[in-house]
Amino acid sequence: MVYYKRREPFSVDREVLSLIFNNANSYSDIEDKRARIAKKAAYLPMQMKSIQHWLNQKIAEYEKIFGQIPSPEEVESRARRHPQQ
Repeated sequence: MVYYKRREPFSVDREVLSLIFNNANSYSDIEDKRARIAKKAAYLPMQMKSIQHWLNQKIAEYEKIFGQIPSPEEVESRARRHPQQ
């Protein structure tokens, strides 16, 4: 089992997250609102893809250590089958 900085079996790479979000903010210094929106609109799909890739890796890492995360549908189905009294 791999342990991270805080000696926990699961961790978040904050440097990667900061890089993803800071790149979107790098267009904030463009004064022309239309140009700024166009630049951000072109960048956002790539940013979302990066977040999706990062999140998929973290989910896989988490599930490897702690087991499968149930989907909302599975949780709802279980709740219907076994309602709390």
